[in-house]
Amino acid sequence: MKRIRRLAASPAVTAGALVLAVCLLAFSTVGGTRAALTYYSENYISTVQMQELGVSLMENGKPVATGNAATSANARADGAQASALLAPGTLILQGQSQFEAATEPFKIGAVYQEQLAVHNPTDNGAAAAQGASNITQYVRVTVTRYWVKPDGKGGLTKSPELDPSLIGLNLVTGNGWVEDTAARTGERTVLYYTRPLQPGETTPVFADTLKIDPSVQVTVRQSTEAGKVTNTYVYDGASFQLEVKVDAVQNHNVADAVRSAWGRAVTVDGAGTLSLS
Repeated sequence: MKRIRRLAASPAVTAGALVLAVCLLAFSTVGGTRAALTYYSENYISTVQMQELGVSLMENGKPVATGNAATSANARADGAQASALLAPGTLILQGQSQFEAATEPFKIGAVYQEQLAVHNPTDNGAAAAQGASNITQYVRVTVTRYWVKPDGKGGLTKSPELDPSLIGLNLVTGNGWVEDTAARTGERTVLYYTRPLQPGETTPVFADTLKIDPSVQVTVRQSTEAGKVTNTYVYDGASFQLEVKVDAVQNHNVADAVRSAWGRAVTVDGAGTLSLS
């Protein structure tokens, strides 16, 4: 069964810094007796109401959410090309060069190219609809993954008993990205880009592949009643949720801005390189 969920981003204003937060979701349903993961994610453009500061999340070289679009209609009129994270037709199997057809089911156990990066647009041409600011920025990314199941009321509810590590988004560090290990949980990973992101510049990727562990198809829970053993597929009817949130602050009084915006102590050296304290 295909499920749809939309996520709209909203701005946060902090003392001395403007912060852009863009949240992105993708859902896929798991059938315990099926060999494929089906998915659906409706196209959308994340909208915010800030005109000074903006960044774009890039998926496989394409913007999937952008800042500084007053309304999604205006953003489309201005030429922004953005869609939902993991939307149909945006998936590429590792080793392939072509996007899969939108009708192609998500394959459990297959490795997909999922190259995620952050872009700082300029105000040239169509980039103005992608959050153009012409401001050098420091960025943080929060990746959250977990499972949900139907709540019986037409909605979805979080299933904390299901293992988020089976949602295998491979994160990349050592290329300018560092993990804030103090903020790590089983569901959440927080990454900082340690270099100032200049207007028109794109960071190296902070993730490169996605794989749903095939054990979701065979994990069972046994129960015995009146001498009868029943196997229940634990992940049957579940959906995986992947959220990527991007925050940015200006490159003025960076340590104070980061502490105010994100509550994290950092230092910045003479070359502009950020370090977690």
